[in-house]
Amino acid sequence: MELTPGALHGLRVIDLTTVIMGPFATATLADMGADVIKVESLDGDMSRDIGARRHEGMSALTLNLQRNKRSNAIDPPPRRAVRSSTTWCATRMCW
Repeated sequence: MELTPGALHGLRVIDLTTVIMGPFATATLADMGADVIKVESLDGDMSRDIGARRHEGMSALTLNLQRNKRSNAIDPPPRRAVRSSTTWCATRMCW
């Protein structure tokens, strides 16, 4: 059985959101076929420590909210983080 691409197939989304509602929204976009790339600090999203977990930094909430996403971690100072993310995104033809 071959899966058909989702309605958002071909759309790339850079996910700079944190906590619950932003990651939930981008997970929904990923469920619909978008190529979602999660960008977070090396410490990870604060939701990694919320709720039950078997492994450090991998709570059930995080596993649910980060489904169907690729990820990238960056560790520059805050002002450089925005510039770095923008440059990184531009070199990958993000829309």
